[in-house]
Amino acid sequence: MISIVLNGRIKNKKAVYEYLERVATRLNIHRLRTKSIEINMRTRIAKGQHFGDCWGDTKEVEIDIARHMDDGPVAYDDILKTMAHEMVHGKQYLRKELSGWHETWKGKETKQYNNTPYSDLPWEKEALELEDILYKECWEAFNKK
Repeated sequence: MISIVLNGRIKNKKAVYEYLERVATRLNIHRLRTKSIEINMRTRIAKGQHFGDCWGDTKEVEIDIARHMDDGPVAYDDILKTMAHEMVHGKQYLRKELSGWHETWKGKETKQYNNTPYSDLPWEKEALELEDILYKECWEAFNKK
């Protein structure tokens, strides 16, 4: 199993680990035994108004997840959906679909996307399309309210 490390405070940490393992399995990165994903729960993320950040390479990925925004705490479900979204980016880095700081996408330079809206960037489209699916399949299905 890929190494997943979860740093910082989060409610139901054991269940969140299981969730992340299910997400990794669904993204087909669970068997990358020599790879690692480190997830850091942060009070806030300094850059802008977003819930998460991801960066990495083909060996390791680091993800920051915000617990608070300027207007208060981030809802628990939003934290879990953000984890799924950022895990998609983690998969993109580990599988070399995305590299650098969005410098290449599937082996091609990303300059062509300079004027593309955020939600239309291909790496974001994939993450946005999968975040709810992963959340429902990997969290809600196992943690019925």
